[in-house]
Amino acid sequence: MLARTPLVASVAVGDIFRLEQCKIVEHWDIIGSSAKDPRNPNSRF
Repeated sequence: MLARTPLVASVAVGDIFRLEQCKIVEHWDIIGSSAKDPRNPNSRF
């Protein structure tokens, strides 16, 4: 479980599922942290 504290930066979380015949056959978790000073002003946050 991710908790937001002053020591933990913001994170983006996503789930991707692959289905076959209406059943889950694969699942991916994606967790990405944010940079304090991103080089690109169009960051994911």
